[in-house]
Amino acid sequence: MDQHHGAHEAPPQYSADGRWWWDGRRWLAIVLPVSNRRWSGLSPFAWIAAGLIVLLSAGAVGAAAGPLVFHAVGSVVDAARGAQASSSSDSTSSRTPDIAPPPGAQAIPAPVPGAPAPAGPVDVTAVGGRLAPATVLIDAQLRHHTYDSAGTGIVLTAAGLVLTDEHVVSDAESITAQIGGTGHTYQAALIGVDLAEDVALLQLERASGLTTVTLGRSSAVALGDRVVVIGYPNDAAPASVGGRVVSLSESVDITDSAFEQGTSNEAKVTYRGMLHTTAHSLSGQSGGPVVDSAGRVVGMDQVGDDTDDYDIPIDRALATAREIAAGHASVDVVIGAPADLGLVARNTSTPGARVITVYSGSPAESIGLRDGDLIVAIDESPIASAVELRQVLTRHRPGDRVNLQWKDEAGHEHTVRVTLTTGSAP
Repeated sequence: MDQHHGAHEAPPQYSADGRWWWDGRRWLAIVLPVSNRRWSGLSPFAWIAAGLIVLLSAGAVGAAAGPLVFHAVGSVVDAARGAQASSSSDSTSSRTPDIAPPPGAQAIPAPVPGAPAPAGPVDVTAVGGRLAPATVLIDAQLRHHTYDSAGTGIVLTAAGLVLTDEHVVSDAESITAQIGGTGHTYQAALIGVDLAEDVALLQLERASGLTTVTLGRSSAVALGDRVVVIGYPNDAAPASVGGRVVSLSESVDITDSAFEQGTSNEAKVTYRGMLHTTAHSLSGQSGGPVVDSAGRVVGMDQVGDDTDDYDIPIDRALATAREIAAGHASVDVVIGAPADLGLVARNTSTPGARVITVYSGSPAESIGLRDGDLIVAIDESPIASAVELRQVLTRHRPGDRVNLQWKDEAGHEHTVRVTLTTGSAP
């Protein structure tokens, strides 16, 4: 077991009545699961392409750069309902996803030692069939939109700890997970996310006896190794696709689109140290396991197109999961439900965060923020960019009151005290 994150680390502390958890700075309320919550089930989805991704690499691989699809940033769109943001009060309610307390770093399993992955052909369908019971189809009902986001999750423990991409569950007000795409459906509680690594940790409520994946080590992966990606390109059976490893440490730039939701909407996010394979991964497979020819998980699917796939190495994903499970909040790690203003902001040439969308019924709307306004400070601390706005908000909790300062398009300055609500991971 990893010595830094292993079993010797003390788990988070709880109050005697189990209603509160100490995160090292303050007591946080534990949100109890909502019983008999209704879930309408998934209807057929139409995927939307959400970003243009440019590969940052040199040589022959760099020359192959082209448009890629960031699977779930664009989310899944229910074609019958359309893809526009909702302006109704229902879509901007203060409902929060269920929250589970961090279970402690020791809850994250360690990789299983083993021999190198066997060479030779791989039966992609057979590998996918064996792994399917240890995966889940994730449906995230989004707060500010009329469509849902869907993706894949990796079952880490028999008690229902699930690893997935943060962008699959970003802005969710309710999350469900269906075993194998056709099995039992669980309500999923959010433990926390790492925004920089695009990793989320979930707890399936009242789960036990689940089939789990076999964890390998991404550090043992070699160029040319065969891999299989498993996930859910539709709302039913999982699909598997195969490929070979062509790079062990790739950098990828993701340029977002108008469909991106969240408190900070950066023009570009860079992910480094990614596994690059030739697997033709599909929309809906984000967060799914990337396994070697022995069926051991060596990565988690994140970005892909018709010819290339870019995956988070499992060693790094598990290290991140341990930080979340330990309750170690930081600039990028958010434990529990994040705080939100209910807006989208972009970086700008002027110091500050430029507001481009204000959601109906949000704290931002309640104090009069409008598109085009420039947020310049929170509690008298200057905000230089949308990235900095995100970082400041990660230090707060829903219900916190802050002094927000901004300039409108006429140059007039405003300072208003506002209560933060629950929202997307900013």
